[in-house]
Amino acid sequence: MMMITADDYRQLGLAHLGARAPLDMFRAVEAVARARIGFGLLTMLRLSPDGEEVQRLYTTDPEHYPVSGRERLGPTDWGRHVLGERRPYLGPDSAAVRWAFPADFELIASLGLGATMNVPIVSLGRTLGSLNILHAAGAYDTRHLDAAVSLGPYLSAPYRDSLAEKSAP
Repeated sequence: MMMITADDYRQLGLAHLGARAPLDMFRAVEAVARARIGFGLLTMLRLSPDGEEVQRLYTTDPEHYPVSGRERLGPTDWGRHVLGERRPYLGPDSAAVRWAFPADFELIASLGLGATMNVPIVSLGRTLGSLNILHAAGAYDTRHLDAAVSLGPYLSAPYRDSLAEKSAP
């Protein structure tokens, strides 16, 4: 299930060519992630230009994690790892999820989620945000993370465009 195929990449490329708004690419990436990686929750967070906040651009669970929800980031080891150092994060169990998201852990756990993968979205050396994919504890290993990382580049242009949309008059 976790192998992203040449056809998936072709579909993402075609989606990119036909995309009229960032949401088009967000949905295309979600479809591939759902089919090839599997998840209980997928969110896309954009880092504010000053690096102080994250804003949710996309979610598969708007009831618990609404779009446009903003959170003050503050200095965290997870933020330093994923957003600062631009390194993907694999949290295979509940302890790793708690480490990554201590403030949201109880909600995450109540949704039956106990594993996370977080992929930095980067464009020309600038961190734009992260792709966050969560599932039941034990659902992910490094093969899943490799597949998730391969989706990141398809999000950099939509993230940049969504930033431009928010700063336009």
